[in-house]
Amino acid sequence: MLFGRIMYGVIITSFIIIFVLFTLIESDARDKIRSELVNDQEIHGETMTKHNAHLISNEFVIILEKQKELALHVAHSQHDLSLDISEFALDAYDNIDSRMDIFSLSILDKDNIIKIRVKNGTLTEEFVGQDTSEVKFVKEFNEKQKPLISDVFLGLDGKPRIASKYPIFDEYDELIGSIHVIINPTSFFQHYDDLYDLPPDVLTIVDKNQQFVKHSIPELIGENMFDEKIQSQLNIEKLDSETNELIRKSFSGDDVSFIFEFDGNRKLTFMQPIFLNDEQIFTIILSIPLEKIYSKPQAILFSAEYVVYILIGVTGLIILISFHFIQKQFLKREELQKFSIIGELSARIAHDIRNPLNNIKLSADLVSRKNSDEKLKPYFETIDKNISRISHQVKDVLDFLRKSPIKKEQVNIKVMIDNVIDSIQVPANISIDVSDCSFNANVDKIMMESAFSNLILNSIQIIGDKNGKITVSIKEKDSQHSITIEDSGEGIDSKIIDKIFDPLFSTKMEGTGLGLASVKAIIEAHGGTIYVKNNPTTFTITLPKILD
Repeated sequence: MLFGRIMYGVIITSFIIIFVLFTLIESDARDKIRSELVNDQEIHGETMTKHNAHLISNEFVIILEKQKELALHVAHSQHDLSLDISEFALDAYDNIDSRMDIFSLSILDKDNIIKIRVKNGTLTEEFVGQDTSEVKFVKEFNEKQKPLISDVFLGLDGKPRIASKYPIFDEYDELIGSIHVIINPTSFFQHYDDLYDLPPDVLTIVDKNQQFVKHSIPELIGENMFDEKIQSQLNIEKLDSETNELIRKSFSGDDVSFIFEFDGNRKLTFMQPIFLNDEQIFTIILSIPLEKIYSKPQAILFSAEYVVYILIGVTGLIILISFHFIQKQFLKREELQKFSIIGELSARIAHDIRNPLNNIKLSADLVSRKNSDEKLKPYFETIDKNISRISHQVKDVLDFLRKSPIKKEQVNIKVMIDNVIDSIQVPANISIDVSDCSFNANVDKIMMESAFSNLILNSIQIIGDKNGKITVSIKEKDSQHSITIEDSGEGIDSKIIDKIFDPLFSTKMEGTGLGLASVKAIIEAHGGTIYVKNNPTTFTITLPKILD
């Protein structure tokens, strides 16, 4: 009786310790999940900004190509008076405007006077004859005499514009004019919000002079982002020297990411330069509030934690009841029956673990189905993967303890292996190839399926989260059959490769050390052999061609 009371005390104390440890681990896990969410968002944000930068650069490449075509027509018209430049200008406008929203297209002479202007798809006399020599980007163009994407400027209509300017040269490479494509930045960049279904305050674009080209507040377009009045209006807190240095790096051609206070909120911010012909023309700024990243996962985690706490309590109660039953049986048995009771205890605990695991899996699946947030999908997959791992460990223990007689039957090995693979949740990052060759063998189907399941799961665990491949080769030889399972994982340490089939030997903290030992026992019970080699890791199983 004293022993029973001590054990009850130990179990209760153990569960109190487990409960406290779980609370501490849960708090740490929450912090890690927050960190992982930010890390995942960093990857997604970097991909998004780079993709947008590439698209914007390509759009300006298209504009310049169309301007180049028009410039060639204008140059040829100097010798062929039959060419109608107005028609070419209309065609060029339509070609560009059909792909992206532009404001106007103009042909200017060498003195920067507008000769032809197209707006809204038709020729217009508005601003024709206007001298644009004093416009800042026109002056810059006159100095360089090469294709130019301007900073934001006030157009002739007094509104913020950006321009793409292309030179027209005659046959002697003398500048005789230029092509202007004037762009309304607000409408031009609007579809980049729609592309990723972004709120308007997430994506901002600035030019080389740090002037807003796209902003959720239209009145700020053309304003310098570092102007004190603008920063005060946006409620940007004073940036530290490190953040300022990162921002300067972005305007110098580097892509950077950081977290800072903006508009009263902490935001994960990405800055990606946009290049055209190896010259930086704009910078994309993507700012994502951290609260938006955390909000949904926190609510779901709270629900999941509530379920887990209940399941821990239920599991503890089950184990106490189970122990009470086993203790009664233990007291009734003689000394020679102790080992049998220990085996029963192990099996019962394993089964008791399986039931709460099934409940956890069902609860997690229910929460997953009720939430469609794609950002949380990896975390539900992680829960499912870990539940499968624990179930696999329980199965290892039960298979090793269970000594069942071999029941042989005719089995097609390839069909059996295909069925095993179908029963396993293979991660998306791993592919499995099975050769077309096959043979029939007299084996215990259940035992052999367990052995191959253990080997394939072992390969999946070794590959982990990296992209990888598992190759299963089936060969028929004169005296024996062979099956090899090769994976692209990191391999096995040469110092321990001779020990991996030993019972209770494992290199993984979460392993039981019984999986490969069980595989070896099953194969040898069928008169076969199993061995492993490295580089790449390859398990080879041989089975007699004719089994008794």
